[in-house]
Amino acid sequence: LVSGDDGSKDPWEFLRAYDGDLDQGISRVRQGYSRSSDFWSLLKSMKMLAATHDPSHWMISKCAYEQAADEDISEFHMSIMAKAMMELDPIKTTEYLINELKGENHQRLRSALAGMGLIASREFTSSIVGFMENPPAASANNPYPPSYYFKDGEPRKVLDYALHRCRGIQNWKLVRDSGGRYSIIKE
Repeated sequence: LVSGDDGSKDPWEFLRAYDGDLDQGISRVRQGYSRSSDFWSLLKSMKMLAATHDPSHWMISKCAYEQAADEDISEFHMSIMAKAMMELDPIKTTEYLINELKGENHQRLRSALAGMGLIASREFTSSIVGFMENPPAASANNPYPPSYYFKDGEPRKVLDYALHRCRGIQNWKLVRDSGGRYSIIKE
């Protein structure tokens, strides 16, 4: 998940929380996504709510997430929204994202996978593997079932990213011993 010059940064760390009044932040998240509003202020407001760790803000954050996912917002941004939801209620978010993998809408699937990748919880691993091995069937009106859409290209990269991160690849280290041999240490 990369974006421009800041591509090397973790999306969650990249974003600064809204520093205004909590009520204004809540109001901004309730407004959700619209093409005429400042999307960055929505993300910053969601991060501000996440910092409260107050589960009562989870539902409005979920509604904003779903609205943005349906509008095909980039996985970089969707991962931030999913992480904010995870900070508010880890149990509900884990259940919600796993359930999203049962759908056929490629935008929602990509958003859920991007969120899982940023969150990087081992709890997602078996669901991601299950999705890869047996993707959901598509309805008659869907010309691009998940098995087609996630076969290669950018969607496949998001899928692979999520799986690698949930398996803990970000914690692996390449080390060189005194004899000059390299090995990977898995933490």
